[in-house]
Amino acid sequence: MSRDERRDRTPSRARRRAPSRIHQEGDARKAPRRRLTKGVYEAKLARLQIELVKLQEWIRRKGLKVVVLVGSGDMPVVGSRK
Repeated sequence: MSRDERRDRTPSRARRRAPSRIHQEGDARKAPRRRLTKGVYEAKLARLQIELVKLQEWIRRKGLKVVVLVGSGDMPVVGSRK
């Protein structure tokens, strides 16, 4: 398949933006970070813990099972060998 044929199959939205623009808009690491005060942090943490308990109770009432996957973009893929 030629390069032009592959380009024709690429969704138009993906072709519209230049990679440099995507990098600038979507790179959260570039945003300035401000530390939260201890009081603000604890208030946000308490609200999140309440929501987590509500979710746990809902899952328990419904009899559901949950799988939680935690990862990071900078983690190596386990089991991949070259």
